[in-house]
Amino acid sequence: MFEGIDEVIELSKIKNAALQYMSQKMTPNNFTGLQHTFKELDQVNCGFLPNDAFVKCLSKSNMKVTEREVQILVNELDTKKTGKVNYDHFLKYSYLSVMYINHFKLEFALNERDVSKKGLVTVS
Repeated sequence: MFEGIDEVIELSKIKNAALQYMSQKMTPNNFTGLQHTFKELDQVNCGFLPNDAFVKCLSKSNMKVTEREVQILVNELDTKKTGKVNYDHFLKYSYLSVMYINHFKLEFALNERDVSKKGLVTVS
């Protein structure tokens, strides 16, 4: 019944770390550049990068991050302390994070303009 629960917990931690981090730092341009840089450095196409290579990718992405923020993120993502980060999971959850935040912002903006609270917005 609980087969694979460790993987679910690990993925949940990855998701939370990526959501928190990306919600504050990621733009669509950053995401595309980061994806390209990860793939470029992953010459065996395994979806993992050594922690130091992952850090370099974040630095090259023009995201405004501190060294401490990056180290905290790497520690969260390298849950098994293998010295590698699964950038593929990171990208998937980062993308979902950006989409969720954009959806939330749009929903909030539309609700603000729905004066009658009937799900209708008047454009003038």
